[in-house]
Amino acid sequence: MKAALLEQVGAPLAIHDIAIGQPAPHEVLVRTAAVGLCHSDLHMMQGTYPLPLPAVLGHEVSGVVEAVGSHVSGLRPGDHVVGCLSVYCGHCPVCVSGHQVLCQDPEVKMPPGKASRLTLAGNPVSQVLCETGDRWTTTLSKSST
Repeated sequence: MKAALLEQVGAPLAIHDIAIGQPAPHEVLVRTAAVGLCHSDLHMMQGTYPLPLPAVLGHEVSGVVEAVGSHVSGLRPGDHVVGCLSVYCGHCPVCVSGHQVLCQDPEVKMPPGKASRLTLAGNPVSQVLCETGDRWTTTLSKSST
């Protein structure tokens, strides 16, 4: 797939063909219909919010679920979805106290150093949430039921 990669802080995004893996147990594969870059992405491009490079930016996405991991409930292929950078479980003590942005449930947030589903020439590519300007993304999914 083609994706716009941030390869160096302060440099323009570069278009590359990258590979994407199948979703892990708590992930979904989404065929992206639309995605936007926002000010958070600009901070990453400027180095204000550091992240491992190269990286695919964009985290406000809409699309259609193509595949789901074995532990995903509440979503199935064909579902239309939207996603954003703020993920939370909705039931831990932090979430129920009204501080969802601080949720650290490992089932909804990929831990630092976790293997990337994206690769370029066999090397890992970081991902904020979705593939900017292209058609696919994998993201963590947690049913809030």
